[in-house]
Amino acid sequence: MPRLIENFDGVALQVAAGEYHTLVLTVEGWVYAFGSNVSGQLGVVTPHSTSITPKLVEEISHIPMSYIAAGTFSASVSKDKGELYLWGTGTFGEFKTPHRVKKIKEKILKVSLG
Repeated sequence: MPRLIENFDGVALQVAAGEYHTLVLTVEGWVYAFGSNVSGQLGVVTPHSTSITPKLVEEISHIPMSYIAAGTFSASVSKDKGELYLWGTGTFGEFKTPHRVKKIKEKILKVSLG
């Protein structure tokens, strides 16, 4: 049964769903996440937490994004200029890339595509 996500004041542009988490990209380019954080897929440092309310992904809140995608236990967002940010589990090789990878804090990776 569809239900309204309460306590979310943003205007959603895109939505992406993983196994037990959801990402929302707003028209301003801000990324919100909610659901299970068992593998860090919400982009917060607190592991094994859960949020039923969309929370701003603070690590990238200063960078307006253009696209979002969700894997089973991971998330990825990018800008038009080719910067890609990944977080969550790397168990299945989600973060393996031939491109330069820069670790940002504990869980979010930045991949430069050029």
